[in-house]
Amino acid sequence: MKEMKHLLLIFGLFITSQIYANDTLNISVLEAEKVFIEKNFSLLAQKLNIDATKAAIVQAKLWDNPTFFYENSAYYRNPNQQKVDKILPFKGDSTRQYAIQIQQLFVLAGKRNKKVKLEQINAQIAEYQFYDLLRTLKFELRATFWNLYFTQQTVKEYEEEIKSLSELVKLYDIQREKGNIPLTEVIRLKSFLFTLENEKKEILSQMLSDQQVLNTLFANTNFVYYKPVSDLKFRTKIDISTLNINSLIDSAKANRFDLKAQESLWKAEEQNVVLQKSLSVPDLKIGAILDKRSNYINNYVGLQLSMDIPTFNRNQGNITKAQLNAEAAQMNLKQSEIEVIQQVYNSVEQLKKSNNLYQNFDPNFISDFSRLMDGIKSNYEKRNIPLIEFIDYYESFKNSIKQMNALNIDRFNDFERLNFAIGSTLF
Repeated sequence: MKEMKHLLLIFGLFITSQIYANDTLNISVLEAEKVFIEKNFSLLAQKLNIDATKAAIVQAKLWDNPTFFYENSAYYRNPNQQKVDKILPFKGDSTRQYAIQIQQLFVLAGKRNKKVKLEQINAQIAEYQFYDLLRTLKFELRATFWNLYFTQQTVKEYEEEIKSLSELVKLYDIQREKGNIPLTEVIRLKSFLFTLENEKKEILSQMLSDQQVLNTLFANTNFVYYKPVSDLKFRTKIDISTLNINSLIDSAKANRFDLKAQESLWKAEEQNVVLQKSLSVPDLKIGAILDKRSNYINNYVGLQLSMDIPTFNRNQGNITKAQLNAEAAQMNLKQSEIEVIQQVYNSVEQLKKSNNLYQNFDPNFISDFSRLMDGIKSNYEKRNIPLIEFIDYYESFKNSIKQMNALNIDRFNDFERLNFAIGSTLF
């Protein structure tokens, strides 16, 4: 059992040393956003997708290339020698036959413009998807930032407690050797010290996963240890009761790019219906032909017109499919609007709960409790209070620190959830 405790303690110290052995970088939330926007590969890839959809617009505007035909005899029969002479194109006797033909496709019923408009909507969807990806990753970034910030505050308090208790254990070890302190009391103190070290190790392990998230969002090839820094005064006295739910819903409808993308998807399906109906109109091919020595005159020049006859295939299936897809896209848009409204309601309610709990928390509680702990430690050293009462105070102080920082994490994340729900930075 002792060996296992020692191994856990060594493992915890190893994790701590590895964390601080890496490069440590102080970073604010705004600096983190700037680095993230400049370096995140997912955002960069989505930007390229926007450019790709814009290239599709250019392609849709282009005319079809003209078609060139050339026909020539593969061999030539000499009438004088009564034998076949193989010849190459454009070479041979002046009496041989060949034909040249050129055709151009003319797209009717405004198909080209309709395709261009559809590609423009698709480009708009890609742009909306980029900003929605930015909104999602930004929320993950800020939530991770605040988790790390307040968890580091908890670790800081643990380190101070561990340092203070370690000094006390060393002092009591000396007194035990002199016979002034019983062995059981020293062992109980060491056991409590080990508990604090182990809890700190578990918190550091959780922080490593948050550090990994930041390093991934920043596209770091090497692991960097980030130390979030922030001025919290801007969120200490926010009156949540002034929030207007209708205004927030209007903001969400105006700024949620996933909702805009869904709306554009519906428009794209509607435009596709228009396009599919235009495809039922056949296109016209116009061409000209020069035929040498194969017609009623030696140099035959003709005008060609060709068009499909829409008898069997009038694109009925694709038109029906497009209409059904448009109806489904409209229903999905209505469902998305309901989900957005509910997300705003839920975010506001969650923020009110966490903020009210924070406002009822005495801001001087931690500092007052810290001074109280100094007095508790002094009284314990003077043997004015028993060991059990001393450890109980330490446990209460430690749990209060953890609960306070957990409350701050919940509160700040609720701020971020509301920002996420309305699609803009309200706080």
